[in-house]
Amino acid sequence: MRRAYLLVLAGTLLTDIAAADIVRRNSIPKPYIGSWALNAESCEAGGKGTIVLSARRYISAATKCTIRAVYETAGAHGPIYSARTQCLSATGGGGRTAENLIIVPAGAGQLSIGSDFNNLESYQRCQSSSRPRRKLR
Repeated sequence: MRRAYLLVLAGTLLTDIAAADIVRRNSIPKPYIGSWALNAESCEAGGKGTIVLSARRYISAATKCTIRAVYETAGAHGPIYSARTQCLSATGGGGRTAENLIIVPAGAGQLSIGSDFNNLESYQRCQSSSRPRRKLR
């Protein structure tokens, strides 16, 4: 009986320790919200290589997704985010699909984004075309 109790206790403790590295969030963190592109030309043209991240949306030329949950885990060079999304094809064909979105910060103004770690692509932040608002005194 003691052995069974110790095994259950050890299993419970180990499970809690393993799950402690994952933090669930409801949205994309603020530093990653904005327009991102594969290169500067795509930023200017708003072309095929451009994506837009908002707190609860992911939009690309191919798909429009609603973010259901974001999971943050520690990585060697900072946090790694995994978003669970529900998507519609931008062309209107087909139904809703559930997809993963991996976001790996790669330095100032840089992200790697993809559906899994095997197909991450490097993106750079697009500069906003609107001027910052000035506070009135």
